[in-house]
Amino acid sequence: MPSGAVSWHGDGGLYLEAVYFDQRVENDIFFDLAGFSGYLQDDGESSSHGVELMADWALLDNLSLCQFCWGPGNLFTYRELEDLLRATTGWQATMWELMKVGERRLAETLDKLADDLEFG
Repeated sequence: MPSGAVSWHGDGGLYLEAVYFDQRVENDIFFDLAGFSGYLQDDGESSSHGVELMADWALLDNLSLCQFCWGPGNLFTYRELEDLLRATTGWQATMWELMKVGERRLAETLDKLADDLEFG
């Protein structure tokens, strides 16, 4: 059963991840979406396969904005994010400058994590 994961850290604090899975499960537990009767357990063996995609952008954490609305390719455009910040904070920042803020935050977080993992 092949499976695997690929991740990528880009400029501006962007993190992308893709996980491919192909699995067989015995007596799996699932939620009843048809009758909404709760969690049920299946008898026998079942299989599932697919790809899970994930994206995270450090800048959005800095600004306390939801990545599902403001993240790359979601509800709002980069220009609208610039406009939001200009209207609420007065910042005249370009998207490139905002991405560099996220990149600095990510670098600081990774540096702290590396320091915390060192064994004296």
